[in-house]
Amino acid sequence: MWFCRAKRKGIDIARSFERKIDAEIWEKQIISAIDEGTFKREDWIGEHGSKKILREAEKAAKNFTASRIPARDITFGEALQKYSETVSIKKKGVSQEQSKINKWRRDPLAIRPLKDLDSADFAAWRDTQLSQNVAPKTIRNYLAIVSNLFNIARREWRIKLDNPITDVSKPQKNNARDRRLSQEELQFLLDALENPGVSAGRRKNKYVLPIFLFANETAMRQSEILKLEWQHINTNDSTAWLFDTKNGDDAYVPLSPKALEIIKSMQEQDMRKTRGTIFPTTASALKQSFARAKQRAIRNYKAHCAASDIEPDANFLENYRFHDSRHEATSSFFEYHGLDMMEVSTITRHKDLRMLKRYTHLKATNLAKKMRR
Repeated sequence: MWFCRAKRKGIDIARSFERKIDAEIWEKQIISAIDEGTFKREDWIGEHGSKKILREAEKAAKNFTASRIPARDITFGEALQKYSETVSIKKKGVSQEQSKINKWRRDPLAIRPLKDLDSADFAAWRDTQLSQNVAPKTIRNYLAIVSNLFNIARREWRIKLDNPITDVSKPQKNNARDRRLSQEELQFLLDALENPGVSAGRRKNKYVLPIFLFANETAMRQSEILKLEWQHINTNDSTAWLFDTKNGDDAYVPLSPKALEIIKSMQEQDMRKTRGTIFPTTASALKQSFARAKQRAIRNYKAHCAASDIEPDANFLENYRFHDSRHEATSSFFEYHGLDMMEVSTITRHKDLRMLKRYTHLKATNLAKKMRR
């Protein structure tokens, strides 16, 4: 049995219920009626009141979600789940953000009540991530999700909590990257992508290698490649149509002969392919397969060094990510194709040339060769 008492603006009314949810819904309806000036005591007492309560309870129960769970009851993990289902799902980068949310849900903080978390908890989390060499930008992205969660909880879920992230110092962003593969790193990585080994079994993803090669030829983002459909390719004009990109633009992107060869090879794998996505895999599967290939390449490299009595490079494939293929492709447009800044920005769709410069790291040896032509 649950007893609920509502006191507001001089009105005092109480009632007992068999279910907690009915008590909470009744309290909410009473307070709402009082605030709106429509409250009549006779509507909420006696037989008529019982029917009204039942009707309102059944109506509200259909939409009863974690948003109405009192702050004292909801955990950080439960709040993350609701945020994922109601907020994150509507964003363009839903797969990337939900991957971060899932990582938050595996964190020890997830089992803590939301109301008990403060800035010290997230500052300690930040320091732990920094000690593990997590990039400052990545840490800021994770904290941004939590900050938005607390803001949404306060504005839309009726959970009156302060946002602890506002008092957490954010690590300085260092977005500039100059990570490009050496020829040796590229060879071992390509071999690992092409030959996952017998142990891969059902985990073998035949799309990872062509996606990686395609990214290096086009400078497309991973999300753009995964959304690319057959109907978006024009082989006569050698172009691909990108829609709803990260920048919110639609654009035609030129395809190199190698990029077109990759497209053709994908169609040859299944002659019936004329509809749907060109690379039918998921961001999660691509991430896992690429990470395994990278580790496999490192093991093969160390084995090669041991067999050849060579001291291995401790930085071999260190800090290399799939997204760095965009850097590689952008730089190659300058180095090997001789394109100018405006032409490259048309392909990469950088609106700010300063942003384009961050993605462009020209190798001095290649520039020297170009000067000797």
